[in-house]
Amino acid sequence: MNIERKNQWLVWAVLFLLVMNFTMLATIGYHVYQSNYENVATISQPGVEADAGKFTGRYFRDQLQLTPAQMDQFRMVNRTFRQQAQMILSALVDKRKQMLDEMSKPNSDTLLLNRLSDEIGELHQALKQITYRYYLGIKQECNPEQQQKLHDMFQQIFINDLPMNYPGNRGQRGGGQHGNRFSR
Repeated sequence: MNIERKNQWLVWAVLFLLVMNFTMLATIGYHVYQSNYENVATISQPGVEADAGKFTGRYFRDQLQLTPAQMDQFRMVNRTFRQQAQMILSALVDKRKQMLDEMSKPNSDTLLLNRLSDEIGELHQALKQITYRYYLGIKQECNPEQQQKLHDMFQQIFINDLPMNYPGNRGQRGGGQHGNRFSR
C-alpha cells in the first residue's frame, strides 16, 4: 500500500507539473503574442518615417539646408500631404472599427469582412501613393546634394516600413502612433 500511495502521489505531482508547464507556456505565448501585436501596431501602420523626433519642417530645413524659397515650397507640399493623409487615416480608423465590430459578432459576415479588408488595402495604397508624391514634391525642389540627403533620410523608412507620424494620429496605439512630424 505504501508503494501504491507513493505512485498515486507521483501521478498527481506529474499532473500538477504538466498543468504548471502548460500554464507557463500559455502565459509566455500570450505575452509574446501581445508584444508582437504591439510592435505590429506600432510599426506596420502606414509608414514613412523612423523616429518620432525627426521629420519636422525644422528637421528638413536643417538636414537639407533648405533655402527660404525651398522652405516655402516644402510648406505647400507638406500642407497638401498632411490634409490628404489625415483624411485617409480617419477612413482607416473607421474601417478598422467596422471590421472589429463585425469580427466580434456571433455570426460574422465574411463577405463584409472581405470587402472591409479590401477597402483597408485600398486606403493603404492611397497612403503610399500620397507618400511618394510627397517625397517627389520635396525632391523636385532640391539640388542633387539635397536629393541624396533626402534619399538617405527616407531610406530607413521604406526599407523597414517604419511608421510615420501622420497628422491626427497622436498617441493612438495600433492606429497610427506618435504625433505630427511635419507640423513645424
